[in-house]
Amino acid sequence: MNAIMGFSNLLNVPNLNIKNQEHYLEIIMQSCNQLLSIITDIINIAAIETGEVKIQENSVNINTLIKLLHDQFIQNARLKNLTFLIETTFSNENAIIITDETKLTGILTNLIGNAMKFTRQGYVKFGYKLNNNFIEFFVEDTGIGISPVLHEEIFKRFRQVETNDSREFGGSGLGLSISKAYVELLGGKIWLTSEPEKGSKFHFTIPFKRSEPVEYSIRQSEISSMNFLSDKTILIVEDDESSFSLLKELLFKHNMQIIRAISGYEAVEICKENVSIDLVLMDIKLPELSGYEATRQIKSFRPGLPIIAQSAYGSDQEKQQAIDCGCSDFLDKPIQINQLFSKIQEQL
Repeated sequence: MNAIMGFSNLLNVPNLNIKNQEHYLEIIMQSCNQLLSIITDIINIAAIETGEVKIQENSVNINTLIKLLHDQFIQNARLKNLTFLIETTFSNENAIIITDETKLTGILTNLIGNAMKFTRQGYVKFGYKLNNNFIEFFVEDTGIGISPVLHEEIFKRFRQVETNDSREFGGSGLGLSISKAYVELLGGKIWLTSEPEKGSKFHFTIPFKRSEPVEYSIRQSEISSMNFLSDKTILIVEDDESSFSLLKELLFKHNMQIIRAISGYEAVEICKENVSIDLVLMDIKLPELSGYEATRQIKSFRPGLPIIAQSAYGSDQEKQQAIDCGCSDFLDKPIQINQLFSKIQEQL
């Protein structure tokens, strides 16, 4: 927060050159991402403690998931001159299992992110293998390593690898605690093998539940054209000005017609009066009438209208409540561009 406020003030300095502006904005964005990560971790820990986190199983192609995560982190690896490898066991046709994709993605994202952060040179490798009736995932690196006396400690909340006063790597110390909780909710266990300056290898298991092959919706790497959005009418129900402006900028670029409502009551009335609306992006936290209740009312007279909920408090309970009241899907804030378009395409 100190960096965000400090460098935001520096942007107001008269006659600031473009190079410095770009540098300050980069620092602000990095600090915003770090702050968002910390807040998200704290919310997740609170949800775990109160028992709000539930398992929502679905069909997941773990080969596709591995590939997407590789695409997500490959640029980071290149910037650090690290070799980034993946290792899979199943063919694509046999890689479809039943599990909670969101939690599995969260566990792997955290472990890969840590491996990248704590590795200065060498490689990071991740993947999976079949181990009896479990899928055993692993994330291996040639990083700074972890002393054996800390192998249990690092899974505790706010516990970090760095034990001295210096903070070279940063972080909240919550990621591994959350990952451990998710692994155990999925019915598996997590452990590591590591020594100082010899790298680390994290392992975790989840039950192997095979699924029949299914046809998958569009993925990030497959989004090349958004022509399907042209001439569609979207109702954005959003009371926050900056959040609306972001969605408006994203969707206007693809020739979409944008209508805005700033309250649940206004959203209901607009849907009654305007039959040309093709889809609704519904914020959950609204003044006067919540997004949940607005969705219920809209669905009572337009049952076929797709409504995608969006919220910064994306707990499993909240997502399920959105689906129960009639929403077709759910978007976590901050909005990820490719995810936004992917979910819109699924509905249109």
